[in-house]
Amino acid sequence: MDTPMTKEKILSTLLSERANWETLLSTIDTSRMTQPGVAGEWSLKDIIAHIAVYEEWISVVIEELMRGETKTLDSAEPGDVDVDYRNARFFREHQHRSLPEVLEYSQNSFQHLLTVVQSLPEEELIGASPSFRSLLPAYWPDVPLWQAIAGDAWEHYHQHIPDIQAWAS
Repeated sequence: MDTPMTKEKILSTLLSERANWETLLSTIDTSRMTQPGVAGEWSLKDIIAHIAVYEEWISVVIEELMRGETKTLDSAEPGDVDVDYRNARFFREHQHRSLPEVLEYSQNSFQHLLTVVQSLPEEELIGASPSFRSLLPAYWPDVPLWQAIAGDAWEHYHQHIPDIQAWAS
């Protein structure tokens, strides 16, 4: 049987999985990170930006929800319910950024997420129904908050690692 999730375990997993992600990235020469073809037309830089966008997005959404606000959720485009539409939009919004800008954005987004998770009461993270459940849109998954965070952080790394490893080899 799995060990019950705790805030300490969430933070530990977040940190260790991020270290693994950064270790993988460090094995790839930066001169290759802007070459398309890692996942379709996306370069490694684009994948790094893509993950950073989701880490930043969930950080901002959680902060707003904890204040009883839904500005970011309310400002979503109608097509954002569709993940492919949302991913294409995020790609268009960030593809112009330089590699150093994306790497810095990635570090900042992760630090923001880490700070948000550290600030949350454990019950908000692991409870079946966070205090802000009534503010969530219908498309938000009916899962504990930590699982939504995992999906936008360490599970998201794992979704892209096979493409990166195949491309890098």
